Amino acid sequence: KDTVLQEFDIDEDGIHEIEVELGHLYVEIKDSKYRVIDVDCPDKICEEVGWVNKGSEKLIVCLPNNIVLVQA
Repeated sequence: KDTVLQEFDIDEDGIHEIEVELGHLYVEIKDSKYRVIDVDCPDKICEEVGWVNKGSEKLIVCLPNNIVLVQA
């Protein structure tokens, strides 16, 4: 929907919660990489993507929640 919900510093380790259409999505940032560790949706495919390294063009997408995680 072309809306930025939240921004995170990829160089600061932590776990962040994002409110999404079906509940919550949790993003873990560690060692300048990130991944989805838990999400409220029926398929959880975004959890299976795994780690995305800093500078990577790889995206994490959760279609049921209309969320795309990207690096700016």
